[in-house]
Amino acid sequence: AQEMGVTDRLTGIQGDTRTLPEQVPARSVDVLLCHLVLGEVTDRAGTLANIAGAVKSGGLVSLLVRQRHQRVLRHAMDGDLDAALALVDDPRWLTRPRLRELLDDVGLHVLAEHGIGAVADMVRADVESSQLLELEKRVGSRPDWIDSAASFHVLARAV
Repeated sequence: AQEMGVTDRLTGIQGDTRTLPEQVPARSVDVLLCHLVLGEVTDRAGTLANIAGAVKSGGLVSLLVRQRHQRVLRHAMDGDLDAALALVDDPRWLTRPRLRELLDDVGLHVLAEHGIGAVADMVRADVESSQLLELEKRVGSRPDWIDSAASFHVLARAV
């Protein structure tokens, strides 16, 4: 922000999503980042309602959510099949379809979804980073690869 000369246009607020309405006036935020939070909270619907309530109409919400698929594979590859099996049916993991439902419920319209770490998080060999980045870009934007990524990113607009 400093390099771009926009520090006067940004306000950083760190806090609890449960108390977001007390920290931020309703419909006052242009862009809200919620990265690696939804997998940790028990009241996802309430969290998303608070987020939606803070964002201006037309504002953006960036969500980053961990997925279980690669974790299952990693446990299996390491020979820990008990841990892999436990993750497969663990209902605490948030899925993309469930997140879409929750977003619809609070008036946030999904603009884009991307997989993050669809390939890169599984590579154990020493490879050319520019090639790996290119591969990651190509597969991370394809719907059939998003679910295999370590995390997924959703960009949504408030209605």
